[in-house]
Amino acid sequence: ADMLGNQISAGVASVQDFMENHKAGKVRVLAVLGTQRQAALPDVPTFDELGLKGFEDLPYYGFYAPAGTPAAFVTRFSQALAKVVAQPEVHGQLTAMGLTVAPMTPQQLGARQQAYTRAWTRIIKSSGFTAR
Repeated sequence: ADMLGNQISAGVASVQDFMENHKAGKVRVLAVLGTQRQAALPDVPTFDELGLKGFEDLPYYGFYAPAGTPAAFVTRFSQALAKVVAQPEVHGQLTAMGLTVAPMTPQQLGARQQAYTRAWTRIIKSSGFTAR
């Protein structure tokens, strides 16, 4: 809203946040994260293509359950979800929203979450930032 109202001249957010206004010509998406261009924005380069390294990892969405949830349920839910997002209509809708559909097993999601936590812990510590 601030960008559309000319209070700020640039912003960083998920593609989903800008997609509608980008398609309407109200916002210009300059670059996207990841190692490949996003299907919903094929004409928008990646940061890597622009020579800016270190912006390769895409944000992700995951479904989480409380600790202690039976493994059999988690596995069944994960498999069912993978089938749903593989359906052409669902896959197409998610892609049109700017999402990259890449289902993961619970173990893969856990490993990715741990890697994100390690990476952001390093970044925050090296920045000198402290909570007050």
